[in-house]
Amino acid sequence: MQKIALIFLIVLTGFASNAQQESLFTQFMFNKLAINPAFAGNENAYCLTGIVREH
Repeated sequence: MQKIALIFLIVLTGFASNAQQESLFTQFMFNKLAINPAFAGNENAYCLTGIVREH
């Protein structure tokens, strides 16, 4: 019974985290890679960008 509950919990967690992977195209000026794939490797530097949106 515990194995079934654990598998059920893992499956539900996977669905919940999958919903967070949708891109926000309303802020396209900050996410140039979503619009133009050639932007990857444009500069010789590492770049980390985070976008937060609250409803």
